[in-house]
Amino acid sequence: MKNKICLFLTLFSVITLKAGNHYIISGHIVNDLNSDLATASVCCFVEDTVSVGCTTSNTKGEFKLEVPFTKQTQRIIINHIGYKKVLMNISPSDEIQIRLGDIIMSTDSVRIHEVAVLADNQIRTEEKLMVYPSKEDLRHAYDGYSALDALMVPGLIVNGFDKTIYYMNQDVLICINGREATQDEVRDIHAKYIKRVDLYPMGKPEFPQANTIIDYIMKERDYAGTTSFNANQQLTKLDGNGHVTTQYFQGKSEFALSASAGYKDYRWKDEGHTSTIYNFPSASIIRRQENIHTEDNTYRLNGYMNYLYRDNRQDFYASLRINHSNTERDEWNTLQYGYSPTMLIMQEYQQLDKLSPAVKLQYARKFPKNQRFRTEFYGSYGNNDFYRWYEHREENSIVNTYKNGTVEESYYAIGKVNYTKIFKNRSSINIDLSQDFTYTENLNLRGENVYEISLDKRNTRLNTTYNFRYKNMLNIQTRIAGHISHIESGIHSVNNYFLVPSIRLSAVYKNHSIDIKGQANSNEVSISNRTGDEYRNNEYEITQGNPNLKDYLSYDADLLHSWRLNKNLTWMFYAQYILNTDYIYKTCIYNDSQNALVWSVHNSGMNWRQHYEGCFQWDIIPKRLYMRAGLLYNYSKVNVGETIYHHGLYAMGGVVYQHKGFRVLLNTLTSPETIDFQTGRISQGPISLKMNASYSIDNWNFGISYHNPYRAIGYSTMDLGIYQQYVSSRICRINDNYGSVNISYRFNYGKKKHKFDNSEIVDINQSSISQ
Repeated sequence: MKNKICLFLTLFSVITLKAGNHYIISGHIVNDLNSDLATASVCCFVEDTVSVGCTTSNTKGEFKLEVPFTKQTQRIIINHIGYKKVLMNISPSDEIQIRLGDIIMSTDSVRIHEVAVLADNQIRTEEKLMVYPSKEDLRHAYDGYSALDALMVPGLIVNGFDKTIYYMNQDVLICINGREATQDEVRDIHAKYIKRVDLYPMGKPEFPQANTIIDYIMKERDYAGTTSFNANQQLTKLDGNGHVTTQYFQGKSEFALSASAGYKDYRWKDEGHTSTIYNFPSASIIRRQENIHTEDNTYRLNGYMNYLYRDNRQDFYASLRINHSNTERDEWNTLQYGYSPTMLIMQEYQQLDKLSPAVKLQYARKFPKNQRFRTEFYGSYGNNDFYRWYEHREENSIVNTYKNGTVEESYYAIGKVNYTKIFKNRSSINIDLSQDFTYTENLNLRGENVYEISLDKRNTRLNTTYNFRYKNMLNIQTRIAGHISHIESGIHSVNNYFLVPSIRLSAVYKNHSIDIKGQANSNEVSISNRTGDEYRNNEYEITQGNPNLKDYLSYDADLLHSWRLNKNLTWMFYAQYILNTDYIYKTCIYNDSQNALVWSVHNSGMNWRQHYEGCFQWDIIPKRLYMRAGLLYNYSKVNVGETIYHHGLYAMGGVVYQHKGFRVLLNTLTSPETIDFQTGRISQGPISLKMNASYSIDNWNFGISYHNPYRAIGYSTMDLGIYQQYVSSRICRINDNYGSVNISYRFNYGKKKHKFDNSEIVDINQSSISQ
């Protein structure tokens, strides 16, 4: 017995010693056509000459290599007959599992990578952060949003209920296997089949307009199809939606069919009020408005049908989509002028009906010598009907009435061509050319008058991007973008010509990463402001369009520094400066013949905004409990006829706990204060508090969310001299004391291997209707 115990202790000591002094390096080897490479040799060296381990890739191109711990940089060398060898430098790390992801071998280039292992599931290169979800991470996820949230990436804010993703307050472009995706597509991702998530803080050359990109890299599946269901219902009002999506895979083809519907059917009351002062030349009029109740009814029906063919060299994708929505809104208010005891009743009724079918075609192909080509076409048709009228009543007498209405047909089409060439030093050049067309034809009712307005708009954009890598630590993108636009509205026409440069830099050194961006952007003005349309807001206000509006330039500079202090603590600092030239702003002028204030939009001088943000993320219990907190500060200068300087300071914080399928989240944001660059309106929102809880088991997920369990009151003020307004707003069960429940279920069927991609399109309904 004593001998057995001694033998057991000896074996245990050997195993423990071995486990404590070695770690595993794994990866997946493919060629430049994305085919698996078997029998590739993988060797690890220290000091470039001392071999510490070798292995070969299996029939799926996968390998695992066990090597001893060392405080020296290790070099991985991969060889395969007919391909140039690949070299990868791995910085020293205390992690026991290093996953290198897809490693591409080429016939014409030697690739040297530098990687920094930040944690057991995070690797940072000079251009991206690769995050590998564990089984425990994905146990708390049921779609792409919840999976991304469960990864707890520092600086990344994900809201699965609202379907939004932000990285350091910046919008994020979402891709799946390198293809641009949409909200519905991310919603339909099967979380258990996410291989890894790549975060590009400074974007990619293939998508020149995107600041930050997240790319879901999916595993191969072992089933022939999948069907998913989801339903969401508000707890405090009749507002809900649901969808069902089914996907089927046959050989190299994939089919997807989806249908979704939503509704709103409830009455609400704004407990705040609006006070407006009209400083007319003859006298000042004070108008106080309070809401009695509002009926809000909306019904939506959306659907899409997708087809995708994919092999190692090419992809072909086609999608047909249709959207329909109908909205009715009946709002009742009391109006009181000055100190008069007379109380008027205003009823305002709005109805909007929208129908928009759309189609998208895309073809992508890989060529030898690391060349990629992509072309796509998107087209949509919009049929939009808008009707609005209001009446002022004093007791049983009608004091004032007015009608606005529009019957619109709109057409939108865009074509794109994208080419990428990767050179031997891993640098690349990308050329992106696009041409779009927008045409709207409106039949407008304004009061008792009926007239026609049309708008024709064309944009040509050319982006040339050179991506340069230096000494395995630095990635630099330089871009020159050309933009030509032509807009016609009635007898008016406007031409715009822009040539804008940009530079983006990403660097990684040990536990630090720095991203710097400086660029100019050409911005398009909303087409609803471009026509000469005129409509009446109320008895004292009229809005006019301006067909002479021009597009404008903006300049922005960004700095993002991320510092991994240790395995559990990350500090991030973000600074941004935005400068707008010829930015549009609204003016308000008294018109004597109409006895009303006329609002119109013009190109102005310059305005700018500075934004600073510092935050930390502390993994209190790794992968189970973490806390995030930070401060945000904005400083702006706005020109709206007069110059306004504005400051805003607020804080954010959050705590997340997840374990064995349970996930609880608590987020808070102190009262934010913002300024509108077009009007100078200063708005202050209430303190927000969000509480989410979810539980996942098998293929089911149950979630509940509750927001702001208190009186949430927002304020805004605007002072243009001739026009002054003060607004307070508190809508119970809409912006406070409201919650929702969410239920999701999916099941798989069949046993056929395939690759997952159900890319679909966003409906771009180009409408010039003024509401």
